[in-house]
Amino acid sequence: MSVNVPPTDSIGYNYAIARALFESRKNKKVIEDEILKIIYLQIDLILAYNNHPESAMNKLKFIKNVFFKDYINEQGQLGIPMIFIQGTGYTHIKTLNELTDIFIPSLNIREKMSMLKNFQSKENDCFMFSILIELSESISQGKYDVFEKKYPMLNVDNIAKSVKLVENILGFNIKETNKCYRDIQGSQPVRCIPGKTEQLYKLIQSEYLTNPTPSPITLCWLWHPLVYGIPYQDVIKLPSDNYVNRLASSFVKNTTDMATNCMTNTYSKYPLFPELSQREQRFIKSKGKELVKNNDGLYTNPPWTPPYCYMKEKSPTSFYVNMLKRYNKYVVSNLSGHVMMFTIMAKLFNGINLKLLVLANIIYMVPYNHSIHEIFQAAEMMGVFDTGDFKYSIDDTDLDNLNRLLAEMGMDTIVPAWGSHTMPSLNPTRRENSVSIGGVKRRKTNKRKTNRRKMTRRKMTRRKTKDH
Repeated sequence: MSVNVPPTDSIGYNYAIARALFESRKNKKVIEDEILKIIYLQIDLILAYNNHPESAMNKLKFIKNVFFKDYINEQGQLGIPMIFIQGTGYTHIKTLNELTDIFIPSLNIREKMSMLKNFQSKENDCFMFSILIELSESISQGKYDVFEKKYPMLNVDNIAKSVKLVENILGFNIKETNKCYRDIQGSQPVRCIPGKTEQLYKLIQSEYLTNPTPSPITLCWLWHPLVYGIPYQDVIKLPSDNYVNRLASSFVKNTTDMATNCMTNTYSKYPLFPELSQREQRFIKSKGKELVKNNDGLYTNPPWTPPYCYMKEKSPTSFYVNMLKRYNKYVVSNLSGHVMMFTIMAKLFNGINLKLLVLANIIYMVPYNHSIHEIFQAAEMMGVFDTGDFKYSIDDTDLDNLNRLLAEMGMDTIVPAWGSHTMPSLNPTRRENSVSIGGVKRRKTNKRKTNRRKMTRRKMTRRKTKDH
């Protein structure tokens, strides 16, 4: 019996491929293990950064603030992370091990990817910028090896390249931003006194958070200088009207009413994968948002704002969109800035497989936020495929490109279930990340899962889990 394959430039074609990748258990495990690896390296960085004596609760609070945000319009957000205790209900996470060994491994791939995205949020920018400053000062003091020993999870060479890029953007040594001043103009240097005066990079960030500008660019933001570090972003994102910009800049915001109706229809026809977790549902409802199910029992109206409906093509149609139509490619928005940002971030850590991160982004963002082409081309631009035999080709179909990449990585190639969009429903009685405390009996399966999660963390970090 013949299978009706959707046109390669359709949302249905991209949806079926991304979902098949998600439903490939062996592939998904490899991908999710890599995401967990990055998260744990980031946690280790935070703990190494905060190596001065302080309470475990303060460290846990800092980590929670880094990875979990109260952004209702972004997919995978959870607000305050809470764990379900049998016989008690939802309660706050009280220990770091509870967070790392029980809660985080239980998250779905969308929730894990939101943690990575949150690591790059503006609230965390000064933390990462201070790492660049610390390396610069370590080098000037001849203590390069001390920095390496303190931060074994970091790729120091790439951190040093980031320092150089920042200095090239600024036109002066990064150490100047670590001095304290009375104002952001630096008119009068003052002695740095904790709690009383602030370094220039912190002073500017405080000013921005109080009086935000249309552009998010601050000194702290420069740890991931997406706009100034990527030529494509220079042309697309900087506010300048020129003929090269017009070639690629292709989308404008859609009206809210039209976008909302569009998303309800889209999620009905192309259901979310994975389904909304109980954690996600709880967070969304806590914000006063009502969730609606269709006849299949699947939610159709998460309060997110993906570009598929919230952006529309400019008129007249740009060269970029017309070109992709000639190649029969599905178009959602411009090339994925998220992929570029994730790549910049991942390169600062040791041992990250960037190609697995590309696959994670396909599951995370296709077909609502980006097309497969927009993700692959962004990764190509960032040099992700510079090693190995795989090269992305716009002449090939998205499925052929993906399967060639999977084959090169020794992973299973996929065969999409064209036109089969019904997701299996979760067991409504199942509770996620449930544990027992205070004498409440824990199910045996939970114990096995917890032990397995601990082993996974130990394997990925190549060391025993420490009780922080």
